[in-house]
Amino acid sequence: MKRVVFLLTMFVSLSSCKSYMVSTVASKNTVQNPETGKFNMVNDSLAFTYSFSGTNMPLNVEVFNKLKEPLFVDWERSALVIGETTYSFVDDNVHLTADVSGTAYNNLGTEAKNYYGEMRGTAQISNRQSFIPPGAKITRSIYALNDLKEVKLAKSEFRKVPMDSDVSTGVTYVSTASFTEMNSPLKFKSFITVFTLKDNSPQSVDYQHEFYISRIAKTGVNPSKIILFNNQKDANIVNENRTGFAKTLISVGVVGLAGAAIAGDAMINKNADNQ
Repeated sequence: MKRVVFLLTMFVSLSSCKSYMVSTVASKNTVQNPETGKFNMVNDSLAFTYSFSGTNMPLNVEVFNKLKEPLFVDWERSALVIGETTYSFVDDNVHLTADVSGTAYNNLGTEAKNYYGEMRGTAQISNRQSFIPPGAKITRSIYALNDLKEVKLAKSEFRKVPMDSDVSTGVTYVSTASFTEMNSPLKFKSFITVFTLKDNSPQSVDYQHEFYISRIAKTGVNPSKIILFNNQKDANIVNENRTGFAKTLISVGVVGLAGAAIAGDAMINKNADNQ
């Protein structure tokens, strides 16, 4: 029993062994908030706010209407461009959340079985246009920055950099590679089309916001515990992976746990036979 408990403890602890890649975003033509890391572009008509925090590596864009009349965003004429590849802000997939319930009936004396089920759910289709009333805002996210997972950098480009953190030592050494706009491993642009209606005729304006990766950091410490990354989390794209070492040991732990369980069953059966 002690062996099983030990293996369970090891399995749980190893399952939390992860490595993190933190890609910090900079911008060519928007203004960054130094406290949050968010990027802003403001004029007399509207305000754009970009952030990158969240699961699945999103780009989040918020559009605020400063006008005294309705404003529209044409997502079908908007896109995120990474390199030479275009990603639409319109999601054509149908998202369905549903429950299935039913009862199985066994006809006595036969092999026949009947099952009756019911499905209930809601399907959601992304809108191709957004309506923004005066003094209101909308937010949309696009999940196209997974390309960062494919960025390959030589080890020689990284340097160990001390960063203040919440770990016991107060400092974490992070493998860091820094870039300028010219040599950044990934650049991307957001194209967004907005319009107002005048005499039922759309008056559109196109906006282009440019970004690039200015730093890539690799660490085994959760970025939320590193002061710099946590304070400016909206400028950081976080990709997390379980380490290969942990994967291997977890597999070994599962095998060992199964062996311990079999051995335990054998011991119980042996004790029962001797009684």
